[in-house]
Amino acid sequence: FIVTYSPIRENGVLQFIETHIFAGKGYIITARNGHSASYAHVRQRCEARPLLLEHGEDFVLYALLDFVIENYQPVGEAIHAEIDELERNVLCSALNERDIQKLHGLLRDVVRLRRYAAPMVEIGEELQKLSFPFIDKNMRPYFRDVQIHVTRQMEDLTTLADIASQTIEIGVLLEASRQSVV
Repeated sequence: FIVTYSPIRENGVLQFIETHIFAGKGYIITARNGHSASYAHVRQRCEARPLLLEHGEDFVLYALLDFVIENYQPVGEAIHAEIDELERNVLCSALNERDIQKLHGLLRDVVRLRRYAAPMVEIGEELQKLSFPFIDKNMRPYFRDVQIHVTRQMEDLTTLADIASQTIEIGVLLEASRQSVV
């Protein structure tokens, strides 16, 4: 039994869709709470790789986990673009209250993304190291791929949080400098 969270960010509002994955010899069952990107893409990806699909439920589980992690990237990229824009603005003019609130909100979103993605590192580790009757030894490297993918996402999110924090600090320093000139 695995619980995953897929991020969705619409109109600047970050939400997480919970998916329960029940996996065992001969079956994979998913139950989603909320609306997220369709799993039809996972099915197409699996069907496009018939040799791997022959492994069965272990490959399907890998494809599901990989899909969940891939959902973090566009959300992170959208937040990154907004932070970049605010960073450029802070160098040209003083941060106003709206900008500070927006930066703080983006920073909170990044922290939430990290918190929801973090358990996937452990899931990847356990699936590649522990012995599950439905996971072929030859499929274990694929779960390492999931772990690596999550770790990269976590590193990107940490960098993004640092950029947001530094943008706030730069804004404060520049404003202090502007006020000292007067």
